[in-house]
Amino acid sequence: MQVANRYPKGEMMRLADIIACELACRGCQGLMWRPIQHCIKGHAYCQKCYKIGELCKLCGNEQIGNRSYNIERLVDMLTISCRFEDKGCNRKLPFAHIEQHENECQSYKFKCPFDKILKCPFTGLKQQMIFHCLLVHGQFTFVDRTPSEKKLYFEKILRENAINHPASPSYFFCDNEHMFRVLLKLTKKSMFIKVSQMRLPSDTEPPHDCILKIYNENYNVLKAYRHTCCLGDDLSGNNFQQLKIDLQMVNCSNYFVISFERK
Repeated sequence: MQVANRYPKGEMMRLADIIACELACRGCQGLMWRPIQHCIKGHAYCQKCYKIGELCKLCGNEQIGNRSYNIERLVDMLTISCRFEDKGCNRKLPFAHIEQHENECQSYKFKCPFDKILKCPFTGLKQQMIFHCLLVHGQFTFVDRTPSEKKLYFEKILRENAINHPASPSYFFCDNEHMFRVLLKLTKKSMFIKVSQMRLPSDTEPPHDCILKIYNENYNVLKAYRHTCCLGDDLSGNNFQQLKIDLQMVNCSNYFVISFERK
């Protein structure tokens, strides 16, 4: 008798849930794919979370480099639906390939980074969003296509009329296909900067760091700042960390450059 016919439908669904839980990394709770390794008690970890010599988060035993071939075999056999099924994606893919698909899924649409500042209702895929911001919000959009263009684009930001523009203290950056939103706010003594990274919900990589370097008229770096990007759409709240720059530092500089780096 086949297993599917041996148990009621409810029991099979419960069994599927148990298997799905076992296929989640014990470190980050994310999807796992080859190579999968486990501690001596069998608790499995993805490649990013498994570090030989460290202790298992569940049982405290040392991780010694055991390969989980049985779990890898299960992973190879499973197919699951894209998490954006409710947005129109009907793709079902092998478990090992689903994360890459979800990071590239053409059904997930981003809100315009100027939706709150300029009341822009546009939503679109990543490439559509980049084109939209260049076409409609070009004054506040900076796309870094090559390293030589970076200074040409970013030195505009320090212009007083751009920062103090009444309609948009917000800026959109696309750096090597990664999208960022920057909110600038001036007070009498300081300039505050909030940065968020726009990405798919399935992206589990750590957020990028925003690096800001202030230059003088002799092209020397006066000061450099490093700030971890936030994750989220609304930068107006107080739950976002922000970078504070003294206006005296800004006023004695010629321009500044913003770049983004992986952690």
